[in-house]
Amino acid sequence: METLTGWLTFINLFIMIAGPLGGIFIFRSSLAKAKDDVQERVREALEAENDLQQKQIDRLERTLKRMEKILNLIASTLKKTHNIELTIDEDIVILRDIKSGSQHSVRISGSLEQANAAKVRPIRLQPIAAGDNDDDAV
Repeated sequence: METLTGWLTFINLFIMIAGPLGGIFIFRSSLAKAKDDVQERVREALEAENDLQQKQIDRLERTLKRMEKILNLIASTLKKTHNIELTIDEDIVILRDIKSGSQHSVRISGSLEQANAAKVRPIRLQPIAAGDNDDDAV
């Protein structure tokens, strides 16, 4: 009986030590798996947000190009029909009558600059050549 009792004592000791160690191992592996799952979901969410923002940037760039074409068309039309030159420099719009030389300038209300943003570059309007009749100009 002593050998059986000795063996049972060792088995009992092994179970008492291995049980908590196994529990700790299982707990740590489940935490690591949960962390990896959360990290993957965050990465996917950030990728989706970046894609959405890139699409928005592309759309705004197309809109900006269209607005610049419209503005150039307006400036060209004013110059051809009324001899009025339109100049936009940062937040000041200048209308100048070429014949009389009179000038009218207006400051655009509100700031065109945002905090920590680069300064808005001046827009120099060039008249559209008479041969340019692109359908995408407007």
